[in-house]
Amino acid sequence: HLMDEAERCDHLALLSSGRLVVTGTPDELKARVGGDVIRIEPAGGISPEELCRQATQALGPWKDGAAPKVVNQHVHLEHGDGPAFVPQVARVLGDQLATISVGRPTLDDVFTHLTGHRLEDSDRE
Repeated sequence: HLMDEAERCDHLALLSSGRLVVTGTPDELKARVGGDVIRIEPAGGISPEELCRQATQALGPWKDGAAPKVVNQHVHLEHGDGPAFVPQVARVLGDQLATISVGRPTLDDVFTHLTGHRLEDSDRE
């Protein structure tokens, strides 16, 4: 469960609820994510769920698994060119945003992409 250590592995397997989800090298697994990962923190007064609904409707269509989802009270979405997409996100969602960040996918992002929930959430099951 230490994804920073898993980054240094030659080959790894991701499990969720006792079931094998996927195996591969860290780079192969990260390539399964639909590009860059964008995280949006909602501004006060709007719930992450409402912001996710608005993002889903206003910014689609979405590739399989790339549609916005709420992860740890942030809206998490994937896009092939995150830095180019962020201005559109800001323009469409405007003052409903507190922060936007974009980055390359991590193994945590791979787990979320493939299972629909965070690794920490699966530890509680």
